[in-house]
Amino acid sequence: EDCAGGGGRSDLGMLSRFHYACESDWSVFPYSIRAINALSLFLPPESICYYHNHIQHAHQTADLDAHLRVTLFALPIFVGFGAQGADRSTVHFQETRRYIGLHRGFCRPVLHQARVFHHTPDIGLFKAAEWCVLEYAAGDCSRGYAGIFRLGSGQGQDRGEYLFRPGGVDPGREYTVALDNRRRQFRISGHELMNTGLRIR
Repeated sequence: EDCAGGGGRSDLGMLSRFHYACESDWSVFPYSIRAINALSLFLPPESICYYHNHIQHAHQTADLDAHLRVTLFALPIFVGFGAQGADRSTVHFQETRRYIGLHRGFCRPVLHQARVFHHTPDIGLFKAAEWCVLEYAAGDCSRGYAGIFRLGSGQGQDRGEYLFRPGGVDPGREYTVALDNRRRQFRISGHELMNTGLRIR
């Protein structure tokens, strides 16, 4: 592996000798998704490895869903589940299992040969930004997913809303949209998704 210090050691010569690059040192939200957002500008997402819980205080920097949701945008390695005898019935373990299932069942087939749409391409790691929005879509526009991560404090003019217009949809298709935060689904046309979009709060 190429243990890349958050991408800082990933020059083209180094990358030519490895199957994947580890976004290791920035596995703390919001830097985790910001680094993946930046790395995926020049690396295919199936080549980006993300260590979940690699940094001991990572779970304190975001809620559980945000922390786990980052794992959907790279190849995750799960670290730090505690002792072998730890209680596996807690909310933490149940949610982790759910995200692993989501990654394996839905995201991984898309991730493998994703068309990547950077809706916030230039935010880097430290630049002030309200949002980090990253979309992966299948080449045939049959499915895709997006992470819409709120980074700012709400001081901007967006009033806590983001208008998301996906790039990886076919205007002639119907799609089932799943809003993971709210655990809700609905049907919508690709045309409406592209033109009207989804207002995310």
